[in-house]
Amino acid sequence: MLESGGGVMGLIASFFATGIVTIAGHSLPFGPTIAGFARFALDGERNVVIPTGGQMKDGPIVDELHGERFEEKDRTSMLIPVDDVVIGMVAHLSDGGALAGDQPFRAIHPSYNDELFNNRLGLQVGAKRTAVNNAHTDLVKSPAGESVFWMGSIPQKDPEFATYRERQIGPNLKPEGDQIIVVVRVAVNIDATDDDRLFRFGLGTVRLVANAKNHFPEGTMEAGTLMNGKPDDYLFLNFGGTGTADELVDFVFLVDRTDITDETPGPKQSAKIKSGTFIEVKKLARVDLSGKDISPVFNPIEKSALLRHPDKLIAQAYAHMHRGAVAPTPVAAPAPGNKGPETPAIIVKENDHVEYLSAAVSPKIFSTISLTIPDENANGIEFAGVKGNIRARKWESLEVDPKENLAKLADADYPIEELSVPDGKKIVQVKMSPSSKANDPWSWAAKVADFEVVDEGGVNYKPNGAMAKVKVGGQDTMAAKFSIDTKLKELKRSEGRPTEIYLIFIVPQGVNLRSLNFEGKSFVPINVK
Repeated sequence: MLESGGGVMGLIASFFATGIVTIAGHSLPFGPTIAGFARFALDGERNVVIPTGGQMKDGPIVDELHGERFEEKDRTSMLIPVDDVVIGMVAHLSDGGALAGDQPFRAIHPSYNDELFNNRLGLQVGAKRTAVNNAHTDLVKSPAGESVFWMGSIPQKDPEFATYRERQIGPNLKPEGDQIIVVVRVAVNIDATDDDRLFRFGLGTVRLVANAKNHFPEGTMEAGTLMNGKPDDYLFLNFGGTGTADELVDFVFLVDRTDITDETPGPKQSAKIKSGTFIEVKKLARVDLSGKDISPVFNPIEKSALLRHPDKLIAQAYAHMHRGAVAPTPVAAPAPGNKGPETPAIIVKENDHVEYLSAAVSPKIFSTISLTIPDENANGIEFAGVKGNIRARKWESLEVDPKENLAKLADADYPIEELSVPDGKKIVQVKMSPSSKANDPWSWAAKVADFEVVDEGGVNYKPNGAMAKVKVGGQDTMAAKFSIDTKLKELKRSEGRPTEIYLIFIVPQGVNLRSLNFEGKSFVPINVK
């Protein structure tokens, strides 16, 4: 009897030992999969076009999270879930049992094994995997002043390159039922960066814990718009050359109100955050939010250091690519007499007026304009600097003066997101920015007609429209003119500074565009099908 009891205890001990080793393995700095196992379903490898700004390059996207978020239907488990059993036992014993402390384990780690998986997302192999807050230093903290805000419906868009993925997200993020949108601002210290002064993180490496539940960001708030990403998107904070010790990031969460506060915030009413609520960044940097006010007044970050596709990294795209983020490839100084490895030239497509960024087939305008009327077709629409006609809920003609900010233009019940496209045609948008060489950031606006796209047969197409994101008084606005029927000669310049430029071309379906020309000469080779 004693021998059989010893055998049973040996099996139990080996079971728990295997679970502990498995959990330790999950915490190692690997990619999303370890020995072929991933906590949530991943997609297989696929090739995409990398918009380098010069010659088009292909690269693989691998181990992309299958779902939009961490969805239960995509959850997987080990054949014998030894890791879950160990964590379950620890959680049980910490809640009034032999391992009890100030707080139950689940109050800090509602789903510890999921958290270990999430912390391997959006981080390149070789990057720092943790940020640490301790008695000596806080690498992540709440900045001075208000740092938690609540918001109603907010405009949103997918920040990823269109060549990487196609997602169907609405023009606005809207809470449902008793949900509220909470924006949490954190300050990241330069000591948390890698050697190249980039702080690397992903949305999966950030969690808000409220009412013993994990909440992961919907995305980041930038210039009044939610950049609605996926948990495995690669993000960077760039400290290079800024001389700033701390950089700010706004994370957007969708939470049940009762999880985070016992009060009801209103347009002029703040609310206190419940005790035990905190935000955690990169595993070990935890910021207590207990007792803080959720402010009803959101003040955007004046100058964000947040990057998704650093230009120099994109130019080195063939060095390494994984889910759209390109790992920096520092090159050591060559030994005397040795030329060393050849490094790729960084191709910059820029003239005296604009810098080329990308080209893609898309009828979507860069920021939604919403109407107060549900009509499918309407002529003579006019409000807040907007004039236009719609057919089948698409803009057939559109003219916008930058009088209202983008959030207000999107804040109505009936969003119009797309331009109308004639039968047998497609819309190609060329995205640019004002040239760093230009003394006048609006110099391109008078030369819209000098741009054209050229197909592989040598046929030229002039633009039917132009749009620009314009910074006016610290807020993003829109300037635009488009017509389905006529070519555009110029875009009227306005107050403010354009930061993004979109030229809109209507071309036949089936043509392959090979060049963007300016003043009759090839400006940028493109590859748009």
